[in-house]
Amino acid sequence: TRPTTTTTLNCCQTKAETRFSMSSSDNNDATLTVKKVVFIHLDLGIGGAEQLVLQLATASQDLGYQVELVTTRCDSDHCFASVKRPSGRLSQNVHIYGGWIPPNIAGKGTAFMSTLRMWYLTW
Repeated sequence: TRPTTTTTLNCCQTKAETRFSMSSSDNNDATLTVKKVVFIHLDLGIGGAEQLVLQLATASQDLGYQVELVTTRCDSDHCFASVKRPSGRLSQNVHIYGGWIPPNIAGKGTAFMSTLRMWYLTW
């Protein structure tokens, strides 16, 4: 059995993990488990950064990676078609955490709250 290899990419806070293991039925055949890519984005609304993340996620999926998208918000009325439920290509891969954290407090502290929400996602 080979050790797990983890590679952290510096683009869009992406992590790619590859695992190699030997087949239990025949030690001469090496099997490759599914490669997984996790994209972490604060809010999957409609914008240039969101479009880039979704294009990277789609391209990764086309290359055979298992793709997961982690975010604090994905409003079905304000997002790209690829993540709209139920028919979006990536909709089943979107996981929302920390939606209870407000984007600001009385219109103030948006940057602080965004930092807090991103910290919550990555913790």
